[in-house]
Amino acid sequence: MQRLLPFPRIAVGACALFMLGGTAQGSEFTVTKTNDTASTCDDGDCSLREAIIAANANGTADIINLTTGTYTLTIAGTPEEGALTGDLDITENLDTGDPDLTINGNGAVIDGGEMNRVFDIHQGTVTFNGLTIQ
Repeated sequence: MQRLLPFPRIAVGACALFMLGGTAQGSEFTVTKTNDTASTCDDGDCSLREAIIAANANGTADIINLTTGTYTLTIAGTPEEGALTGDLDITENLDTGDPDLTINGNGAVIDGGEMNRVFDIHQGTVTFNGLTIQ
C-alpha cells in the first residue's frame, strides 16, 4: 500500500475549502454628509446617493450606515435610472435569500423633497432599519 505524503492532502483540502467559500463579502458604506451629491463615495466624503450608486455597482450584499440627520433629495432630472438623478434606484439582486442591501438609519430622515418617490427598488431585497422615509 502506498502512503500519501501529508503535503498533497493538505493542498487538496485547502483548495476544496477555498472553492467552497465562494460568496463575496459585501461592502459597508458610511454616509458622512446629508447634502445630495452624485460623485464617488470616498472614505469620509460620501452622500446617501453616492453610497446607493456604489452599492449598485459592486454586485455584493452591502450595508449603508447613515448618521442622524435629514437627507433631502435635491437632484432632479431625467432619466432617473441608476440613482444619478431623481429618486434612489436600487438595482442589486443577488438571489441569496439574505438582504441585498441594508440601510441603517440611526434615527435619520430621508426626505424625497419634490421627487415622486424616494426609492425605486427594481429587484432584490432591501432592509431599512431605524429611519423615517417621507
